[in-house]
Amino acid sequence: MQNDSFGLSKTDKPNSIGLPAGLMKTFSTGCPGYESLRNVPFSPQIEQNFNPKLAAWSINACTYAYQDLCHKNEITYPPEVENGNLLYWYADSGFFSKELTSCGYIAKIKDIPGDPTNRIALIFRGTQTDQEWSLDATVKQTEILMEPSGEIVKIHKGFWEILTKAAGENIPSLQEQIHTYLPRYLRKNVPNELHVGGHSMGSAIATLATLDAILRNPGLKVNTYITGCPRVGNPAFANAVNDLAKNPNFDFSIWRIANTEDIVTTLPEPIFKNLIYSHLLITEREDPNVIDLISFTKNLGKIWDNHHLFNYYYAMKNLIAEDENGR
Repeated sequence: MQNDSFGLSKTDKPNSIGLPAGLMKTFSTGCPGYESLRNVPFSPQIEQNFNPKLAAWSINACTYAYQDLCHKNEITYPPEVENGNLLYWYADSGFFSKELTSCGYIAKIKDIPGDPTNRIALIFRGTQTDQEWSLDATVKQTEILMEPSGEIVKIHKGFWEILTKAAGENIPSLQEQIHTYLPRYLRKNVPNELHVGGHSMGSAIATLATLDAILRNPGLKVNTYITGCPRVGNPAFANAVNDLAKNPNFDFSIWRIANTEDIVTTLPEPIFKNLIYSHLLITEREDPNVIDLISFTKNLGKIWDNHHLFNYYYAMKNLIAEDENGR
């Protein structure tokens, strides 16, 4: 993918693990409402199976990206990673603005004793600034040449610009930043694995970054856990990604986690004027790669609370509890 080219479903049962009193804050409070939680250990991907512990870690990893935006002089990363580098995306800040907008980070996940796998984390936060909201709402579509099929697909114009436009004066695009950093984290003669996570608009960018990493690094195993993700492209895009999943030359899984009460996951509308949008398609069991949906239902009474990272986190905690109880 270049700048000019490019199952399982669970619903939650009555909560066994509730949201702690006072933890939830409305989205309107901004990134201070995403305080990072402690004691959320990293759990590796096991084959092509959904791992709620890894999903929970990914969700908490996203809170650090929000906090880094809020506290630019106090950059922090999850304790399970090291050698982190902030990433920046195009935010349409205006001609005279030179302020960079951090959107997430790339870092090495610390080695697990006895496990030779070299793991890298690529994490993206969601929408926070007025400019980002404007790009988020840019539902026009951009035509992209999808490799390796050579098919023309259409992608949300705002998401594509966030990924591919220069992040600032003399600062390359987010896509180019990833192209520069990722090879530095890869190791020779050991298995390499990229873990991608994102929330909200960051999930849409994580989807595109996942495809870019897959196509540029065919031997790289990529696991992606995205929460509260809007639709990214048209049906041709969804079909092209599904075709990639049928290709045994790739090694990836994409897990889209959605609260049925989260309005963001329903946007852009599937049919908007002359535009058509589609979520990624769920793969067949015999396909060598996995694209799947994990859904739950939790209505907290406010639109942005339903979309909140912690709503997703505690849904994963419930799944973990169910798995541990053998349900």
